[in-house]
Amino acid sequence: MTLQMFVQSLINSILSGGVLILIAMGLTIILGIMKVVNFAHGEFYMLGGFGIWWFFAEHGLNFVLALILSVTLVGILGVAIERGLFKPFRENAFPSLIISCGILLVFRAATQLSFGLVDHAVPTPEAFKGMIQVSGAFLSKERLIVICITLALIIGLYVFIKFTKAGLAMRAVSDNPAAASLQGMSVDRISSLAFFIGSVLAATAGCLTGPIFYVSPTMGAEPGLMAFVVIVLGGIGSITGTVIAGLIIGFIEGFGAIPFGTNYATVMVYVVLLITLIFKPMGLLGHAEK
Repeated sequence: MTLQMFVQSLINSILSGGVLILIAMGLTIILGIMKVVNFAHGEFYMLGGFGIWWFFAEHGLNFVLALILSVTLVGILGVAIERGLFKPFRENAFPSLIISCGILLVFRAATQLSFGLVDHAVPTPEAFKGMIQVSGAFLSKERLIVICITLALIIGLYVFIKFTKAGLAMRAVSDNPAAASLQGMSVDRISSLAFFIGSVLAATAGCLTGPIFYVSPTMGAEPGLMAFVVIVLGGIGSITGTVIAGLIIGFIEGFGAIPFGTNYATVMVYVVLLITLIFKPMGLLGHAEK
C-alpha cells in the first residue's frame, strides 16, 4: 500500500466511522432512555439526506440554512412519532418493535412515491469544494470538513450528556425512570428530548453525506443496520463504547475494502462482532459506564 493510498483510506475510515457514530449515538440515546428498538432510525438519516437535497439542490437555499431546516423538521417529526406512537407502549417493547418496522416501511414507500426510485445528486457547497495535498495525497476538502463537523458534534454530544443538567437527567431516566420521576424529572419530556436528539443526529449525518454520496429512498438501510452493530459491539447504553466501535468498524471498512473488496469488508465487520460477543457478551464497554 502506497502512502497516498494509506492517507486516503485513513480519511475514508474516519469519515465512515464518524457518520456511523453520529447515527449510532442517537440510537443509543433512544434505546437507553425509552428502551425502544427503533428499526426506523436509518430512515431519519434518509430523510435528512432528502431534506438537504430538497432545500439546497432543488430550491437553492444556503447550505447551512438548508441543513438547519432539514434536521429541525426531522427532529420535530421524531418528537411527533415518539408522542403519538411510541409513548403509549413505552413499557412494552414488542409493540414498539412492530411500530418501528411499520414506520420504516411507510417512510420508505412515501419517499419512493414522492421522489421516485432514482438516486438524486446533491451538489457540493462552494465552501466545501477543492483539494488539499497531504503527504503527496490529494484529499477532498469536502470530506475533511465533514469529518471536522462530525467530530465536533460527537464531542459536543458527549459533553452534553456528561456535564449538563439535561444530560444528567437523561442518564438518570435511563438508569431508573421511577426514581428519576420521584426526583421531579419528567420522563415524558426527557423521552421526547431523547428522540429529538436521536432524530437530529441521524438527519445531520444524512445532510453531511448527501453531497458526498447520492440520496435515495433506500440509503438508510445499510447505515441503520450498521448502527445496531455499532451499539452492540460497543455495549448497549455506552456512549464511549459507541465511539470506539464506530471507529473500529470505520477502519475495517476503510482499510479492508482495499485488499478484499467492500463486500468482504462488511463480512469482516460481522466476524469481529461475533468474536467480540463470544468473549465479551455485553460488548466492549457494556455496563461499564455509570
